Amino acid sequence: MSERDVMLSGQPYKPWSKELQDDRDTARSLIERYNASMSSDKQLRSGIIAALFGSIDKEHPPHLEAPFYCDYCALLDGNRIDIGDRVLFGPNVHLYCPSHPLDPKERNGLEGPEMTKPIKIGNDVWVGGGAIILPGVTVGDGSTVGAGSVVTRDVEPYTVVAGNPARTIRRLSKTGPAQPSADSCKEGASPH
Repeated sequence: MSERDVMLSGQPYKPWSKELQDDRDTARSLIERYNASMSSDKQLRSGIIAALFGSIDKEHPPHLEAPFYCDYCALLDGNRIDIGDRVLFGPNVHLYCPSHPLDPKERNGLEGPEMTKPIKIGNDVWVGGGAIILPGVTVGDGSTVGAGSVVTRDVEPYTVVAGNPARTIRRLSKTGPAQPSADSCKEGASPH
């Protein structure tokens, strides 16, 4: 079993193996190409993002403002990160798949194991700026994660969560596409 397979299974793995180091180097090279490309070259950018993320919706490719930073994704993606359609991320959002043992002797700096769990972001989700989503979390369709929140457990579909740790503060209607309202402007709603 390759070290990548061990990592994706959620078992302790060696993050500095040659295989995973090569993956990080490839990701950094793709990011450099993306950031050096012209914003008008949508076909090139879509191809780079597809190579980086593994797959994208070709009819509606993601839009990433350059400069885009990624450490084998700026999402720490030691496992799968699935991002649904029409998802909005504010600035400085962090998605962390990896974790380390709590016991310092077992953790042992760079010599100790790392574990990972996948993260899944559903369709039509809005993640506010500075939010952190921890390993193994699923954010349900139509949900909103408040700016600065730390999401430690699954978020039910069509809810608003906020805080540290994030807690449900509102349930949302599932009827049709959301439309901006005068109230949302008064509440100071912003994707950032």
